[in-house]
Order: sequence, then structure tokens, then C-alpha cells
Amino acid sequence: QIQGVHGAGHVDGHLDGGAVLTLVALVGWLAWGGGVSARHPAATATPTLQTTTVFQLPWGDGAQALGRRPAAESAPEGPHSFAVAVDGRVFVLDQVNHRVLVVGPGGATQSVSLPSDTYQDIAVGPGDRLWAVDRLVQGHVALRRGAADWRFAPVLGPGLPAGGGISALFARRDGVWLEWAHTHQVRVADAEGRPDARRPQLWGRPTADGAGLIRAVRVS
Repeated sequence: QIQGVHGAGHVDGHLDGGAVLTLVALVGWLAWGGGVSARHPAATATPTLQTTTVFQLPWGDGAQALGRRPAAESAPEGPHSFAVAVDGRVFVLDQVNHRVLVVGPGGATQSVSLPSDTYQDIAVGPGDRLWAVDRLVQGHVALRRGAADWRFAPVLGPGLPAGGGISALFARRDGVWLEWAHTHQVRVADAEGRPDARRPQLWGRPTADGAGLIRAVRVS
């Protein structure tokens, strides 16, 4: 699943192929343009995707590795999510190693420690503000404000009745929004990470320029 509006994505699939697979998929999607066509599906040409390897890292706990937790009778655990900053740096949610690994265009890495290993998604907002959401265990969104300074806001409330139904995380200039079951978004915190008691809602996903919303509807 690639979240194209903000250049973020989720790592869903078998881990043995290596962490590079997700980045290859992202570049292929960007090469297509990430647009949304208003034409009828039958009239839409099949895009030709061009892919390239952005970087490749081994499994492990080193400065230039991504954590992986094997499991004998369940799915193995590896990086859950990634986000791409406007300058091309890739933020990878390496929750097994309790961190976000930041990979620069030249391959240099930087490690950002996380408060726990239970986060499922991340987003990079304006000003390089790093957001992380734990929708299942602690039930909060976290904004990194400094080296060891995190601010938390609860997830559950009006518009978000259960953590399992949260389908996306969006960091915008006015704060952080969580999507419920691919239908509407709820702003749970302002740009400073303070909980939003009003919890306004938007129906749809924002376009890349933020000027509009995209929503799927069923036409009978």
C-alpha cells in the first residue's frame, strides 16, 4: 500500500526479499506521477512503471541496517512504514530497533530514537516534524519536538471509535490527521502536538497541493 499524497507508504508483505522492495515500489509509483484519473477505468491506459533502487540495507541492528524479528508460527516483523521528506530523505519506521532510520540521498543514515517499539506508521510534516502513531497499544500520536522531547495526543474519540479502523496518517501545516476506514479524516492534534478537543473532520484525502480532497464513491 503506497500513500502517495505525502510520499509515505506501508511495508506489507514477506520480509525475506529485503527492505529495498518498498523503495523500488515507491519510485515506480512516483515515475507514473501519482495522479488520480477522472476517466472511466475502461478508458485509462495501463501505465508503464520505471523503477530504480534508492538504497538497500541489510537486516540487523547496526547504524546502516533495519531490524527484523523472525517468528516461527506467525508473520515476521520488520519495518512497518516509511515517509519521504521534500529534500528526498527517506524516513523508515524501524520499530524493531526502537527508532526511525533516516537515509539521505547519498546513503548516509541518521537514527531517531522512538519512545517504544509499538508504532505502526510515521509521517514527516512541514519543518521536518516527525509524527508517529500507535493506534493499537498506547493509542496515541506522538510529535518529536527535540532529541528526547515528544508530545502525545490520544487517538480514540469522536470520529475514531477504535484503533483498528485507522487506515492512514497525514501530517499537515495545521496538525496531524488520522483517517478512519478510508472514509474521513479527523484532526487529533495541532501543529505543536497538542490534543485537538474539537476534532474536526474532512471527508476524503487531500490532493498533493492541499487545495482539494479526493474521495471514492460508489456509482450505481
